[in-house]
Amino acid sequence: MQRQSYLSRQNNKPLSRAGIGFILLSQLILPLAAYADAPSLDVTFRASPTSGSVPLNNVDLIADVSGTATGPITYKLDCTADGSWDKQVTTNDTSYTAQDLCSYSGAGNYLAKISIGRDGLFFEGTTAILVQGNTELSVTLSTDPSSSTTAPLNDVDLTADVSGSGSGAITYRFDCTNNGTWERTFSTSNTTYTAENLCDYENPGNYTAKVKVERSGLSFEGMASIAVAQGGGQTSGNLNVSKTARNVTSGQTSWQDSIDAKPGDRLEFRIEVSARNAIVNNIIVSDVVPAQLTYDQSSLQIGGQNASGDIRNGISIGNLAAGDSKTITFAATVNSAENFSFGVTPLTNVGLARSSTVSAQSDSATIRIQKAAVAGAATSVSTGVTEYLLIMMLITFMMALMIYFAWQRFERSPSPAARKTVRALHFWKSFILPR
Repeated sequence: MQRQSYLSRQNNKPLSRAGIGFILLSQLILPLAAYADAPSLDVTFRASPTSGSVPLNNVDLIADVSGTATGPITYKLDCTADGSWDKQVTTNDTSYTAQDLCSYSGAGNYLAKISIGRDGLFFEGTTAILVQGNTELSVTLSTDPSSSTTAPLNDVDLTADVSGSGSGAITYRFDCTNNGTWERTFSTSNTTYTAENLCDYENPGNYTAKVKVERSGLSFEGMASIAVAQGGGQTSGNLNVSKTARNVTSGQTSWQDSIDAKPGDRLEFRIEVSARNAIVNNIIVSDVVPAQLTYDQSSLQIGGQNASGDIRNGISIGNLAAGDSKTITFAATVNSAENFSFGVTPLTNVGLARSSTVSAQSDSATIRIQKAAVAGAATSVSTGVTEYLLIMMLITFMMALMIYFAWQRFERSPSPAARKTVRALHFWKSFILPR
């Protein structure tokens, strides 16, 4: 069989098999290389500042454009991603800042949006802006008197003291026995209000009074204890109560009066009850677990031992001699994020100890629930096809090598089928490589 010769254009010498393979490979890769120059568009979008207290004004929106696309860039910016563009501009600058564009008058988590067009490519992205409320509300409740050695105990005053940075009228709601019925509701701008002669306690026992205050869309509750002893009875000793907490999820090991937590965190609470001066009999310990926490009844322990009962309804710890103490612990989980507003929500957890012979005592721990969004996360997306083309070029290169080495093998083979295949390949080369 006579073989065709393919000549080099420089010296008219036959090309080697390696030369032919290289030319064939270039014929396959060059068309793909043209596509590798397709334009790409990369954008980084952010806000400055990314968070702040309400009102948050004069927020800048900043975009940085890169990639192989060329030509003018059209920037469209929307402060609240509501579909209405607050600013549109076309420029050749690859970095653009819309200064003082956005202002947010209410607390919340906002999304700013950007749309960019260049060289026939388009990009859309968002960035988060957190506006935190700076209005906090707190209240303390006191009673006068707070105890009595005889029943009935009538005409008890409840006094609420409100603190915080809020403004406007305050609505006070008082409940003498924490049974869900408000004995008095009153609105005023004063931060201290006394509900005089409000509560009467006809029978001996330990009572919990509650106040709820509402201001500027926020609400807060406070509690106080009232002890009414048996007629003619006399206190035989004094109780001391200490209430602390720790955040197990964050790895806290020490007990604190005040802790920080996030939605979903598991918290542990400790109530230490001790007797001073003399024996105290028939002690009942209870805890007012805030509604935003889910109590784990299986976690209850007394003196380090598992115990049954519900601390919210009160559990008996028996008697304590003078100087003795007992420790009660339990756990609760912070409810999910949708139960909280953005920013910090303070919760007060109150532990109470009471007896039929002494004044009730209480102490509280504060939990600051923090709900925040990921603010200012930069968005960067590439719209080019470079990575895809590189992969395709690599695959094509491997296929070309396989074809070349298969060709060499066929040329050396004496079989009729191999010679027929070689003639076909030579015929194909005649169209690609002119002599």
